[in-house]
Amino acid sequence: MYKVMLIDDDVLMIKYLKQLIKWEDYGVRVAASSYSSVKALELFEEVMPNIVITDIGLPQINGLELVEKFRSMKPDIRVIFLTCHEDFSYAQRAINLDADNYLIKDSLTASQLEECLRKSVKMADENSKSSEKNAYNVILTRNNDLIKLTLLERLLNVENKGTLLTYAKSIGIHWEHSSFLIGIGHISYSSLVEKYNYHDYKVIMYSIYNIAEELAKKFTGITVFNNQENLVYLINYQQTIKYNIQKYLRQYLTELYEKCNEILKIQIRFIYNQASLELDQIGASYKKMIDSKYNFYYSESTIESWNLKSDNAFFHSPVDKLLEHEMKNLFFSVKEKDEDLLEKSIIVISTEAKKRYLLPIEVIELCSQHIRKIELQFGSSKMDEDFYTCLRSTLSLCDTLKLIKGKMKKLIKENEIVNQSVEAEPKLKAINSFIADHLSENISSVDVAAFLYMNSSYFSRYFKRLTGENFTDYVHRYKIEAARKMLEYTEETIEEVALKCGYSERTYFSKVFKKYMGMTPRDFRLKAN
Repeated sequence: MYKVMLIDDDVLMIKYLKQLIKWEDYGVRVAASSYSSVKALELFEEVMPNIVITDIGLPQINGLELVEKFRSMKPDIRVIFLTCHEDFSYAQRAINLDADNYLIKDSLTASQLEECLRKSVKMADENSKSSEKNAYNVILTRNNDLIKLTLLERLLNVENKGTLLTYAKSIGIHWEHSSFLIGIGHISYSSLVEKYNYHDYKVIMYSIYNIAEELAKKFTGITVFNNQENLVYLINYQQTIKYNIQKYLRQYLTELYEKCNEILKIQIRFIYNQASLELDQIGASYKKMIDSKYNFYYSESTIESWNLKSDNAFFHSPVDKLLEHEMKNLFFSVKEKDEDLLEKSIIVISTEAKKRYLLPIEVIELCSQHIRKIELQFGSSKMDEDFYTCLRSTLSLCDTLKLIKGKMKKLIKENEIVNQSVEAEPKLKAINSFIADHLSENISSVDVAAFLYMNSSYFSRYFKRLTGENFTDYVHRYKIEAARKMLEYTEETIEEVALKCGYSERTYFSKVFKKYMGMTPRDFRLKAN
């Protein structure tokens, strides 16, 4: 039985509606009623009715606005509007809101209400059937994706060929030929963070998978898997002299790249094994491709073909001394708020890394370490760990440097805002001086509030508005920056540095240091030396 909600600021009208017809005869019951639009919103959330009959001329929130709010909570809600003759100008908007009917109060009869109610019940029935069908399709799709993932796992773990083919056939995948090519698609993290949050990664990967799967319907023999970390694709084919399988696969990947770029504004990089494989060789090939993921780090091609020779890439290490000058320039570009210097530094890093063929993981780690230092000193809020997760996941120099460039520009803007705040708010200078003077003490917002002759509750709100972060995070960041300099430029032990910065326990100091610097004090000192 469907639930009906009645809304009218005229209490007598609500009473009249309740008595006008036998509601149960139409498969509905009056589950809630309200003479206030504000109260109606609360009741709606509690009852979640299927049908709403509401007056338009309500005080505070009119009926049309109220229905818009209802639709945001329950899009399939059925609506019947009630109004007086003079409100008839609202009719067009009511139609736009997909109302089932629009009734005039003064001439309302039982037969009119019954007719409207039948229509709304019929529409609610159709909504219910459609929702059930959609829910079934969603469950079916999800299960199909999970089953395909199971097939991929079994494929990569090199199970019996016959068993694999039977299992694939049972879920509608027919591999009729003996030859396969396998490839992987990696997302560009710089394009991801430009349009989305890092936390949207899995949703974006699933969207890419859906586009890839839909496109694969046009290309015979291609099977796509969403491995969450990357896109895996297989092409099953028969070897013939006339048939250029690599050209065929590249055509598919080119179209997929263009569609993802057009629809999602996301770039993808594809690598495939150009060697023809048997079914039981796919797992080993995939693992080798993953192990050699940095082999194309210095290439800018969208589609790369991999073979065993590609696996013999030789990189030079270490990189810290070779890029030392450029790392300093990154620091000064933020300190001096100089985007031209940033641009030049990025170009030099790119040129030097390519020319010397530097070890990719060391390039990434070196940049990560120095950017953490810069963010610690000039960032206006807590450390952005999502950025460092993305940075460590980049598989091309171009992607790495685009990500770094975006981050540094953000830090330059934050530094400008902080400087403006300091100039506009002399109290921030006083706060920094107080922290510096009491560096070895465990100070709180209450201490600083007392120093500034401010109410402690007001100070907490004032400080958050001023800096964009709470006082505790700000102090930790200030102290860890001081600790970083001591570890890098003095011979003091880690325990001595911890005590000077107000951390009596080395374990806690290490925990806080790692939170802001991405490594322990010991590891930092080893790298700094």
